[in-house]
Amino acid sequence: MFYLYFINSRQPQAITKDYYDDLDAKFVQIGNRKGIIWASNRPDSILTPAKMDSLPPIQNYDLFYFDLETRSNNLIRLTHTPYSNERQPTYIDSTYFSFLSDENGIYNRQVGYLEDYVSHFEQVIVFSSGEEIVIHADSTYQIIDSSTLDTSYFRPVIKQKAVNHLVTNYKNSILEQSQATRKNTLAQLVKEGRDYKILVDTLNTEKRITKPFFTYHRAAIAQRDKDMPIETTVLGTKNNTRRPIIEIKPTPKDTVPQQKEPTEKKDKEPSNYYFQSEFDEKREEPVKAVEQETPAIQTEPTAETPIETTPEPVQEETLADFELPAFDASLTPKTATSAKGIYDFKPGRIIPYRLRFRTDYFTTEMNNDQLFGGLNSFSGIPEDFGYPPPGILTKVNFKDLLEDYVIEAGVRVPTSFNGYEYYFLFDDKKTRLDKRYAFYRRMLRFPAEQARGFDGRRIEVQNIVGQFSVRYPLTSTVAFAPRPRFEWM
Repeated sequence: MFYLYFINSRQPQAITKDYYDDLDAKFVQIGNRKGIIWASNRPDSILTPAKMDSLPPIQNYDLFYFDLETRSNNLIRLTHTPYSNERQPTYIDSTYFSFLSDENGIYNRQVGYLEDYVSHFEQVIVFSSGEEIVIHADSTYQIIDSSTLDTSYFRPVIKQKAVNHLVTNYKNSILEQSQATRKNTLAQLVKEGRDYKILVDTLNTEKRITKPFFTYHRAAIAQRDKDMPIETTVLGTKNNTRRPIIEIKPTPKDTVPQQKEPTEKKDKEPSNYYFQSEFDEKREEPVKAVEQETPAIQTEPTAETPIETTPEPVQEETLADFELPAFDASLTPKTATSAKGIYDFKPGRIIPYRLRFRTDYFTTEMNNDQLFGGLNSFSGIPEDFGYPPPGILTKVNFKDLLEDYVIEAGVRVPTSFNGYEYYFLFDDKKTRLDKRYAFYRRMLRFPAEQARGFDGRRIEVQNIVGQFSVRYPLTSTVAFAPRPRFEWM
């Protein structure tokens, strides 16, 4: 399965919903239409949801084209080769595309383009009311009232198909390729002997290879299917000269040797049969008999059979004789496991990191401390300098998941209820140079007898402070931290 990923919403949209392999997806722009070319081992060109079967698909890979403008479920099949694979499509220009194919037994480059063709005709029936009905050209439509029929005509249904041709005829397979569209340059990785080489060349879309080299196996398959001439150049011959390929014919049924069924059933089956089981086979080791020397016991002869006695062997203690304490799972350290077992890592669920905040703490307390670092004790009260009056402080702190950004805000009301103060902090710690932006505002009301020059009236004093500070660590314990700020009263 492959998906379309929308950057703005960061949401994926599934294009294929089946169990076939989808590899080497490549974005192309053919003409004025955008699309995607990829390799898949799906049997047809119609996208339908399908669940996994008991047998995985083992077909060879073909190329398919998906139009991003129409988003139709009917794909354009660019190749249809049951005995070869097409991989690694690349975008050349607005007309051509290229890919690697092992149609001749060696991965070579092919170039293709899309052309229009008439798929079939359809009949359009137009009624006097302007309504249209589209049916197949071979179908008929019975009209109850012929007076409602205005006209009918046939129109062609235009579809697209791929036209491909071979442009390279190497003796060694091309392992990988990469195309620089603007410079019309192509880099390819090939292996010669034990060395890997990167070849850079200019891509010529007009070049055509009419008689490529074929391997013995691929030439025999091609001759059997009658899709190549009897005489061709086969790799592996001396100087790569041409020689006729031996035609492979199916063996007639009359000449197939028939195996005779055994007339007599053997009583004993061979001993080299092994059966697979999900349980381990327990094999008992043979017990070796140990002869023990016992002293001879002399007894008086009687008419009865003499009784022979042997001393009982001394039994040694083993670990199995000791009772071990029961295992307590609560004493073991907790691991990252769920109720079903260990968590499975699924690469398909990996998404790029996006900024996400969480609440670090939320507190309410009574104090008279400075709200944040760098804020001096000047509070605008008549005494000019001093500690802030005690008050009820409520503050909240937010951090993103990687703790690159910190947001903190708080408000404090003095116990005399003659004003308020609040602040806002933003810390940027994403780079080595830490930055802090701070804003502080305070408002206090005083009676006229407590203020100088304002007898008989109540006054309000406001303080607004803006602060920007940076911090650059020099060592693990020393940092350079200037704090320029602006204050207005």
